[in-house]
Amino acid sequence: MEVQKKEHHFAHQSGTDCEYGYETMLHLLAKQKIQEVFYSKNGLFFQFEYRSYCSKEKTCFRNYYGKKCYTSENKKFNLNDFYDTCEQESSYDNIKRRSDLKFSSSSKPSLPPVYIEFMVTHASDTEKLHSNNKIIEIKIESEEDIYEICENGFVESDKVQFYNFKNTDNYGVSAHIGFVRYYLYHSGKTRGAIDSSNCKMIRKKDERSLMEICAYISPDSSYSFYDWAVQKFYQEKHIKTCNVCKYYSFNDYYGIHICCCYKKLNTEPKVDTANAKNCSLFRPSIQEMKAPAHYDIFE
Repeated sequence: MEVQKKEHHFAHQSGTDCEYGYETMLHLLAKQKIQEVFYSKNGLFFQFEYRSYCSKEKTCFRNYYGKKCYTSENKKFNLNDFYDTCEQESSYDNIKRRSDLKFSSSSKPSLPPVYIEFMVTHASDTEKLHSNNKIIEIKIESEEDIYEICENGFVESDKVQFYNFKNTDNYGVSAHIGFVRYYLYHSGKTRGAIDSSNCKMIRKKDERSLMEICAYISPDSSYSFYDWAVQKFYQEKHIKTCNVCKYYSFNDYYGIHICCCYKKLNTEPKVDTANAKNCSLFRPSIQEMKAPAHYDIFE
């Protein structure tokens, strides 16, 4: 009777499952199925958020207050419009790493390839993600994740991350904004009003005004923009107004600004600020004041 002997070989421990067997299967299945979809007639799509920022977004006052103007849209592309080759376990061009999938073009070899990394247990290392290669990293937790990609493509989400793809531009986005507008007239009178406009279409509003200042004030501004504005008016146009006279101040008794020299001038405490043009006691008092973060002057 022939005796059969077993040679030493690898085997799973009896009564247990292989810890990495399912994960390895997912990895292999993802590469195979997605490669099949790429070579099918339907093609393979990828989609991510694309933002268009204002061309002045780095200097705009809204950025100063933490608000940036942009439009957002989800852009969708078909990989088959750019690439005709999909390889498994292909090396990166500029680092010593291998990708799970690599999409490239045989007709346009200068076109940068797109690499796919499937994350089943471990995320890609920092060197790989920051190598300036276009990388899509996909977290695979089940077969459903694979079939979701086969059906809908690579759609940016918590599980699908895009690295080194161009996703912003500066195409001159604009926005409707609110601000404060102050007017100076030839008489020396000033007035202020809340206004709003498209940020790229702010213009002089009252043709009768000598000068207008539009400023964008933070709600928690700790200084009076009006006080700064009337001083700016005087410095620019040298028109006398009580608002910049050192004898014009707030009076607690009357609860308003009054002329401290009203007795000498034989007038009422409350005066027409335009009277300063002909006032012999007018003395300008220009103080150091913090200017608004952003303002425009129109004449």
